[in-house]
Amino acid sequence: MASGPDSAGFHQILIPETNSTNDECLNLADLGAPDGTLVRALRQTGGRGRSGRSWHSHPEASLTFSVLFRPQPREYPYLTRFTLLGCLALARVLSRNFGADPRIKWPNDVLLEGKKVSGVLVETLWQDEIPSALVLGMGVNLNDQALPPQADAVYPAGSLEGQAHIHTTPQSLLEYLLPELRRARELLPTPGFIEEINTCLAFKGEWVPLRTNTETALWVRLISVADDGSLWAEGEDGLLSRRYSAEISG
Repeated sequence: MASGPDSAGFHQILIPETNSTNDECLNLADLGAPDGTLVRALRQTGGRGRSGRSWHSHPEASLTFSVLFRPQPREYPYLTRFTLLGCLALARVLSRNFGADPRIKWPNDVLLEGKKVSGVLVETLWQDEIPSALVLGMGVNLNDQALPPQADAVYPAGSLEGQAHIHTTPQSLLEYLLPELRRARELLPTPGFIEEINTCLAFKGEWVPLRTNTETALWVRLISVADDGSLWAEGEDGLLSRRYSAEISG
């Protein structure tokens, strides 16, 4: 295990292998680790995605890390935006530093050329009704060696190299990403945060199949992301509704 400070104010801990970087970070949160503690694993064997799905990582083929945030009181009303925070930070990096055209697939993925290259999972620890810690986990596919078997992919998967000819290492990408996480977090409690999310929202204005855990896919037209991070969508009956827990199917 290696650790050290980072110029963006994060304290990085590098471990060779773990079941889940989120679990590592949650344990550190329980022990009193400060805001900005970051755990990166060279290999992750049981990382969690949405709906209990797993996210595996491979050395040099993917970037897998989790970062601990201690929410500030001004952020309490906006906790549901933290998942989009990770997406926005990566989208900024890919656009500003690599000339790519990323799209944010609500609620927690980043797409390049229509394929999923990154996913975000946020977990929160509570003390009574106060959020004492929030752990943001991210996985990014750097090249095609990181892709899951096609049969296991709920949505078509891709990589930075495969979709946009971006050649980078896990640590180099992380060094681009950390300052953007800090800057995007400063924007998080403002109207500008959701405005920027909506400028790069995937499938905006398009009809897509939307699936929840309890129903078959519904065809909806994506309108926008609301202030609380939910999705405004138009149904086939022409009515608008908010979706809080759903997933755009492949």
